[in-house]
Amino acid sequence: MYIAGIVLFNPDLERLRENIEAIAGQVSSVICVDNGSDNIEKIMELLSKYNNVSLEQNSKNLGIACALNQILKYAQIRGSKWVLTLDQDSVADKNLISVYDKYIELPNIGMFTPIIKDRNNPQLVKLDKEYVEIPECITSGCLTNVEAMYEIGGFDEKMFIDFVDFDACHSLTERGYRIIRINYCGLLHEVGKTKSAKFLGMNVEIYNHSAFRKYYIIRNGLYFIYKHKSSLNPVKEYFRLMKYFLLVIIYESNKKEKIKSMCKGFCDGIKMTR
Repeated sequence: MYIAGIVLFNPDLERLRENIEAIAGQVSSVICVDNGSDNIEKIMELLSKYNNVSLEQNSKNLGIACALNQILKYAQIRGSKWVLTLDQDSVADKNLISVYDKYIELPNIGMFTPIIKDRNNPQLVKLDKEYVEIPECITSGCLTNVEAMYEIGGFDEKMFIDFVDFDACHSLTERGYRIIRINYCGLLHEVGKTKSAKFLGMNVEIYNHSAFRKYYIIRNGLYFIYKHKSSLNPVKEYFRLMKYFLLVIIYESNKKEKIKSMCKGFCDGIKMTR
């Protein structure tokens, strides 16, 4: 038995409909956890059209980590060993679950992920093997071992948003579990409104996240490095955060507001490591 969970926050209803219709027929049930959406009545109207889709409402935005833990609990209560997590704007391939099912008996699996096609960057990763072990993956399209996640204490709700997925991956691999990417394009996903630029002769992606997101990217990035310093290359990760900071200063709009948020994120991130 497989269960799917979708985290919602002010979703585009047409994209959400596409998301649900792609996955509802592949699993026994779908749980949508809403984090205080303004369009909750329209969400309820949409979900009422599906027999195996239910809704759990939070009165306010409790963060993606909390919502993912609610999905895990839903799966655990129903005795499901595996749960598929999806972002609200992702669309699964019609064969996603059946492909995952072929590999479900592999040993020590914490998570499975497919090759993901980005709506804004359609280039695909090419793999020579059926599957490959990787250090981390995003939660959207990810089939997660429920028992393994409870072993590591679930998703870290201190993080709220950003690095929540990578943190879980590293917590699993540090416990001996494996993250496996299947050589199969199983998900259509939008990473963000990106644009390309040149930085020190390198091609880089500019994400133009909001100031709100900038805060959590810097804060949680520092906390993530501290938490997993034994399995990461801290110097490399600090350099990545500094590069991100510079790219915002050089290429993005609303610099003043974003820099202020990142500085606050830096200070709060340092506090989280003490």
